Amino acid sequence: MHEVVMSQPGRFSKVLFTLFFVLLAMLVVSLPIIQVWLPFVPDTEDPAYTYYAMLRWLGLTLYSLIFLQLMSGGFRRPLNKFLHPVWHHRWHITLGFLVIVFALAHPAFLYLSNKLIYGSYIYLENGSRFNTGLLLGYLQEALIFSGVLAAILMNFFKRWMPFWRKIHWLMYVAFFSATVHAYILGSDMNTGWYGVVRWIMVGLVVAAVGWRIYEYNLLRKGRT
Repeated sequence: MHEVVMSQPGRFSKVLFTLFFVLLAMLVVSLPIIQVWLPFVPDTEDPAYTYYAMLRWLGLTLYSLIFLQLMSGGFRRPLNKFLHPVWHHRWHITLGFLVIVFALAHPAFLYLSNKLIYGSYIYLENGSRFNTGLLLGYLQEALIFSGVLAAILMNFFKRWMPFWRKIHWLMYVAFFSATVHAYILGSDMNTGWYGVVRWIMVGLVVAAVGWRIYEYNLLRKGRT
């Protein structure tokens, strides 16, 4: 068995990295606020505009939270060298909880706001492009709940751990599905700060997938 020995960072380095990690996470979560609410001016004659802004914020925040969740899980081993593993694990669980909350709130708000204002479920104009985006939205909801459920079941049925881990990979599929979903149905993925940062986020998630595959091959070969 081959073992890769890595030097452990000092306490000062851990504190600096933890602070950087927290500030970066706060920035990612703040981006939807910067994108949606800073330029927002309510229209008293059209309440639907305010509801639409809320819907955009919920969707973008969900996207940011999934991104942070994948960064935390995808780079778990290297991050644990700089972050306290217990703190990092709690952080990961908290993100999972927030992902579920926003994954429920986003479609629920779409339904309630359209029902309240227009008396129907969908106000947006139907078409092949819109229907594709809507179907992707339903798909990512199913993927998110499947991935989170698999993470929960890991703690109760450990003998099935390899199977639950494979299901948990659906969170990555949910992220890429959400990227296309937001690109089709909204404008935020193409404009403003989010239009720039989303490419960085997508690139980092691709890197996380590559890292997980690399780690899997190392562990399969008996390396640590």
